[in-house]
Amino acid sequence: MQSKYVFPIWARPKHIDLRETFGHWEGDLVIGKKSAGHSSLLTLVERKSRLGIIVKVSSKNPFTLIKFFMKE
Repeated sequence: MQSKYVFPIWARPKHIDLRETFGHWEGDLVIGKKSAGHSSLLTLVERKSRLGIIVKVSSKNPFTLIKFFMKE
């Protein structure tokens, strides 16, 4: 089941910290230098497997980032 909402780390259920089930992802945004055109990197890490994904994004706008997640 996919959630429509993104929750902060402090609001996630405590059982997720145990890393016993696959499918719990953490994300972060690394914002590039202003002089380099504001390119940013979206980083995602799955908590159990520690699989990491890094994607270059053109905008740090939260609505643009949510659209990225909702792509099918």
